[in-house]
Amino acid sequence: MINLQKELKDAMKTNNRAKKEFIIGLKESLLNFKIASRKESISEAEYWLIIKGNLKIVKETILVNEKAGRYEAAGFERLKLLYLMAELPAAISGDELQNLVESSINELHAQSIRDMGRVIVSVRNKVAQRHMDVDNSELSSLIKQRLSA
Repeated sequence: MINLQKELKDAMKTNNRAKKEFIIGLKESLLNFKIASRKESISEAEYWLIIKGNLKIVKETILVNEKAGRYEAAGFERLKLLYLMAELPAAISGDELQNLVESSINELHAQSIRDMGRVIVSVRNKVAQRHMDVDNSELSSLIKQRLSA
């Protein structure tokens, strides 16, 4: 997690509008989450969840701007997208993910597709402990493939 106040000050000093708006938007999202959840602080997992939510919004904004022919605005949003992507943890490799799926299935004695939810939770927790990210569709397809066999 970045030091938002320091980064905001740096962005303002260098007149980096995209970074400044990215940080202000992220601070707003974090504050809204704190208010909605009535918490004083945010866990690292919640922080990544907020980053991913903002990532989705920025991607949708880029598409809307491009469809409307507002290419300058879309380019500005792409800069914000780069800052968001830099905040994301590294993605786990395919081999590591396969090993985690196998170990979770064995630990939980999962045998059918009905056990998929428990396996997903187990794998996601293990990935989070490594401070990494996983593609949900890739995870889901790996587990389905393994449990269907």
